[in-house]
Amino acid sequence: PPSAHDFQDQWFSGMENGADVFDFSAIGGRPPIDNGGLWDHKSYECILYGMHYLDDCADRWFGTNRPKATPLPLVTRNIDSVSALQDHAQWLQNSVGMQSYHAADAPAGWGA
Repeated sequence: PPSAHDFQDQWFSGMENGADVFDFSAIGGRPPIDNGGLWDHKSYECILYGMHYLDDCADRWFGTNRPKATPLPLVTRNIDSVSALQDHAQWLQNSVGMQSYHAADAPAGWGA
């Protein structure tokens, strides 16, 4: 599984004011955002495990007669509240000041 040692945050102090020094045109002209606290190895672990990463290995290591994972009671109680949450892009703009993405910057396959 990924660990903190697999990632290096590419944001450095001072870059938010460095448009006159750095060429940000390759990323839509906006300076990088310090996202190390938002997206780290634990986020990648959640995605990988959701994609059944290591399932075959776990079956070999621990057998197939293991109890299924169940959501925490807090999750079960609050799952209906998810629809009331802000859109992720809006949350990023409001919480960390990330500028909105231009439609032209969207990766291929991210159709609306």
